[in-house]
Amino acid sequence: TAQVQALSSTQEAGLSVNQIVALTTEQVAAMSTTQIVNLSTAQVKKLTTSQIAGMSTLQVASLESTDVAVLSAQQVGSLSAAQVTALTITQVGGLTSAQLKALTLDQVAGLESTDIAALSTTQVKGLTSSQIAALTVGNQLGALTSGNLSALSNAQMLGLTVEQVTALTTTQVSGFSSAQIKNLSSAQVGGLTSAQIAALTTAQLAGFEPKDLAVLTDGQLDGVTTSQMAALAVAQLKALTSEQLASLTVAQVSALSAQQIAALTTKQEGGLSADMIRAFSSDQIGALTAAQIKALTDSQAAGLSGQVAYLKTAQVAALESTDLAAMGAVAVASLSSDQVKVLNKAQITEVYSSFVQSQVDAMSAAQKKIYQTAGGTLTIS
Repeated sequence: TAQVQALSSTQEAGLSVNQIVALTTEQVAAMSTTQIVNLSTAQVKKLTTSQIAGMSTLQVASLESTDVAVLSAQQVGSLSAAQVTALTITQVGGLTSAQLKALTLDQVAGLESTDIAALSTTQVKGLTSSQIAALTVGNQLGALTSGNLSALSNAQMLGLTVEQVTALTTTQVSGFSSAQIKNLSSAQVGGLTSAQIAALTTAQLAGFEPKDLAVLTDGQLDGVTTSQMAALAVAQLKALTSEQLASLTVAQVSALSAQQIAALTTKQEGGLSADMIRAFSSDQIGALTAAQIKALTDSQAAGLSGQVAYLKTAQVAALESTDLAAMGAVAVASLSSDQVKVLNKAQITEVYSSFVQSQVDAMSAAQKKIYQTAGGTLTIS
């Protein structure tokens, strides 16, 4: 080893590749960092895996980036986690996709956050899904830029663990494309925080498959903004359960379009509170189908008490008698003549005492007879 250490740069340069290969691991380990720097690319290419594995961290850090770039996958694979940690940002930046792919999970664990941050999108594309999954939550994962994350393939995206997904910053999540969002598993979607969901654009939100929205918790739904609610496709909205709808805020439900309201199933509608319905716009009220009106509970119907003027005659006709009563006497008294004319026997009988004279006057002869039978008094004008 003393003889090796005594070699001048000229003598070292004169060593053939065969002579380099013939050096023992102890002899290579005895070389100074200056001698390591002076190794030619051709000489470095011939180093055996045993020779590389026996190098000190200082020696590894002394390798020129051009030399590191020519290492074979086998040579790279012989590096220990400590040696990988010793690599400089420049050296790591020079690694090819093939070299990165050759790293074991233990070696990946040796990459420092500064190394991860220096990776190009091309290099990141070279990582396997297993290597992606091995990135530590915090330093390593947190070092990936949104640009690098946007370069991940579908297979790499699926490599992210639920814990990793939860740990991503809102800036990182904003880098995902709608296609990447679409390929998230339901378990991964379940790992998103409300803050991450709120940071998604409407285009990204469009990437969620209906089955993914169905697994969102109340806490996650808290993060959905009103603009995101308005942007939900009908298929996405129909995937939400009545329990999920019940957890929404009045503002979130108020953001739904008339088309979205009309698309709700009667089962989903069961999750809407009276306060939500009370806050409906005229367009939302007008969008309610006869089936939806008929499915309203008494407490939900009470939410329509201030919306009577927006109800179409077909909607009024669809109200169950108990629902009409639940709206209250003031609401019944505000029914227009056209609305009164479509009331059936059960409805009139249920709320007859709330009618005002102008409404009674608007009734048909048959309706007046029902009204009188129920206990109402006809005034002869």
